[in-house]
Amino acid sequence: HQGETSYAMVIGERAHVSMDALERAALQNAKKVAPDITLLFKEKRVVSGKSVLCMQMAGTVQGTSFMYYGYYYGGPEGTLQVICYTSSELFDQAKSDFDEFLSGIKIGR
Repeated sequence: HQGETSYAMVIGERAHVSMDALERAALQNAKKVAPDITLLFKEKRVVSGKSVLCMQMAGTVQGTSFMYYGYYYGGPEGTLQVICYTSSELFDQAKSDFDEFLSGIKIGR
């Protein structure tokens, strides 16, 4: 998405956090950036043999509506958050690329 406003952020930590705690933390952190954040979608998926949580959220940052779409993992290897985001108006165009990017993540060795 070169030249467009689509981004990805990867946060990896060695600390073990349960999936439930990670989901709560992700929502709380999102509210710090976009106080009106709304959880639109969540489901469990399997990536590289590991169960991850997929979440899609919408919120407003400095007057612009954004869509956040990511995979969240908490397990013995540590914690991983891979979050893709773009303006709400560009999300439908970017979603297939986001899905491809997210499905390629590797967890563990």
